[in-house]
Amino acid sequence: MRITTNNLTKTTLAIAISIALSTTINAQEQQKSDDYSGIERINVTSQKRIQSIQEVGIALTAFNGDSLREQGINNPTDIDKVMPNFSVRNVGGGGVPVVIMRGIGLQNFRINDSPTSSFFIDEVYQTSIASAEFSMYDLERLEVLMGPQGGLYGRNTIGGAIQIISSKPEIDGDFSGYIDLVSGSFESKELEFGVNVPISDKSALRISGRVDSSGDKDYYSIPDDVHHGASERWGLRMQYMYQATDDVELLFKIHGGDDDTELPLQRALGLYANIGDGTDLGAPNVSLGLLNGLFGAGSAGLCQSILDGKGSDPTTCATLTGVTPNDYGLNDDNIYDSATGGRLSYLNNKWFGASLIANIDFDFGTLTSISAYDSIDYFRYIDSDATIIEFQDVEYGSDISFYSQEFRLTSPENDSFNWVVGASYSHDKIIEDSTLLGGEGILPLLFGGGTYSKQDYTQETSAYAVYGHSEYALASRVNLVTELRYTSETKSFIGGSTVGFSNGVEAPLVYIDDEIDFSAFSGKVGLTWQLDEQMMLFSNISRGFKTGGYFGGFATDADQLAPFEEETILAYELGFKSDLFDNTLRVNGSVFIYDRQDVQLNAANPDDVIKIARLTNIGDVDTHGGELSVIWAATEDLTFQLGLGYTDAKISKSDFTVNSVLPLLGSARLEGLNLPNYSKFSSNFSARHEHELTDNLQGMLQLEYSYRSQQDLSLITNPEIETAIFQEPAVSLVNVRYRIGDANEQWSIMAYIDNALDEEYRLEARGDGLFGVRERYALGRTAGLKLTYNW
Repeated sequence: MRITTNNLTKTTLAIAISIALSTTINAQEQQKSDDYSGIERINVTSQKRIQSIQEVGIALTAFNGDSLREQGINNPTDIDKVMPNFSVRNVGGGGVPVVIMRGIGLQNFRINDSPTSSFFIDEVYQTSIASAEFSMYDLERLEVLMGPQGGLYGRNTIGGAIQIISSKPEIDGDFSGYIDLVSGSFESKELEFGVNVPISDKSALRISGRVDSSGDKDYYSIPDDVHHGASERWGLRMQYMYQATDDVELLFKIHGGDDDTELPLQRALGLYANIGDGTDLGAPNVSLGLLNGLFGAGSAGLCQSILDGKGSDPTTCATLTGVTPNDYGLNDDNIYDSATGGRLSYLNNKWFGASLIANIDFDFGTLTSISAYDSIDYFRYIDSDATIIEFQDVEYGSDISFYSQEFRLTSPENDSFNWVVGASYSHDKIIEDSTLLGGEGILPLLFGGGTYSKQDYTQETSAYAVYGHSEYALASRVNLVTELRYTSETKSFIGGSTVGFSNGVEAPLVYIDDEIDFSAFSGKVGLTWQLDEQMMLFSNISRGFKTGGYFGGFATDADQLAPFEEETILAYELGFKSDLFDNTLRVNGSVFIYDRQDVQLNAANPDDVIKIARLTNIGDVDTHGGELSVIWAATEDLTFQLGLGYTDAKISKSDFTVNSVLPLLGSARLEGLNLPNYSKFSSNFSARHEHELTDNLQGMLQLEYSYRSQQDLSLITNPEIETAIFQEPAVSLVNVRYRIGDANEQWSIMAYIDNALDEEYRLEARGDGLFGVRERYALGRTAGLKLTYNW
């Protein structure tokens, strides 16, 4: 039985409990010391200098490394467990996470796409979001900056920026460290460690790593009679810090890793009239309902359940192959069963990188140099049609290399005027070698016997920028904050697609050799007003932009590879930050209005034979919303946290028409449609109680709750028919943790249960671009034990 929260009683109760219990921003801000009884103001570097989080005039959330480890947050997809108005979607289950902040997300998964919210790992911009998949271990903290960050962070941050900051070597520290050992559901095992090694009075080394593995998950291939989902991943990082003089500090880092993961199996949905396949027409295994729809019958080729707006009926609606889900053995009793077989979906990534950060202090400021190089060998195989036949199986292969150099000069700390100026240059190269396999499906019919299509291209991007940031005291409690950046970027694309035949002959479909330039100003003007020691108000007007580029998917004509232009955003934000009642109650909030222009969105040309979605500029999107976060240290041992978020994002102006994600329904105007993959209402709650068990033993109980209202998992153009397929009901998740440790915090054992109520909900429901629709469910309840030892 599928458990959802799409009823008024449960939803209302969930929200009422959250508000009644009160509280959030993050467990990372709970640290207490012997001489401080309230909520500690942790320091952040979001504005390129050290500041208290409560003094920064932007919507900012920061997590310290200890709380991230405690809650098992070691992947970008886990962040939305503790943040409202934030979600991560991993299309196909892994490899290229798509970040959606306040409704802004690229909604695409091609490896050559630039994100709308960028990751920065130890101050280095990540050209591909794939590199952030396995970098969150041994962290000092995580900073999430909401809203456009075009001034200090530059291009591709119209939604926000995520800073992943690893723990650094400590020259003055002792030989110290920690080790975490975890054993959990699906025979999962995890090892994470961080070790600080002082070498001399001027240098130190820190070695960090993470290894995790698991057996097969609940995902089950009916044709192969096997479970699927095992994983083997590791990452290693070494940092060497050298304090040459009191004024010169060098930090050298190398890191690498490997990810060999079996991706979740997906389920094919029945869409078409159950009237057999098209073998008599020379198209083996292709649904006759689909063929009738393509060659004259239109939407009449869909099954009646779909046309009646009741969604897919597994007994009467046929999949791409002309076989119903029930005939494949799929039903509602086990949502993790799949009709895919033979070669099952998997991921195999390898990466390596190095960086050097130099800080040199002068009387007039601190000069920082950041030099970095990263490379990723990316491979992903996915059965997109999720059936036993080779209708659309895709091998994605990419080699990515990236290097960057940034120089930054930061003023000495001053009560009246602080500034940062800088310049940066970067170059990245993506070599793509991907293959679409479709010999048993519709590909031979549409392309004269072609059984596969190859995609080969090289994309190179060079970008430079100059920027400045200042904070000037207009009055004793009022500061003017300004940022300005100029960015210039050149992007080239050479390559295209071919169609291949069973005899090995390949014919070109499309090829281009093109280059496009972008340049833009971005930045912000803001005010902060410190009303008193307890309350600060802030307001910002900011402008950001996301660069344009080229469609990285399989193309059938040159128009599909025409470059798309940059997207811009003008954002207005008001907010406040407060620490009340002797710093035992923290209440922060903000509201925002976004005017997005020339928005980049997946859309298909209605005139194409095969409706392959590509990125294009579809028009304008209006977005508004807000967040409220509360932390209440009720006693020294009892803390509550609550986060509430609201977002509304609609396409306000567009002349573009787009084909429905559901095949055979034709096209519809984009104007007025809701963007997919975000929830209008979201909340996070936690309650934490620390207590003494004996003189030498301490206990901790933590309850975590998150709520997400209903969301569209794909763009819905025909609500009467598509809502039942692509709209996911609201969901509430509960996690429970209990820890026992010694009073000196040298060791601890923690038991945890995630998704304790065993909620069943979908993470994905999308078209595959070749007339099929697939869905994927999140795993249910998981549990485990974690042993931590510190020295």
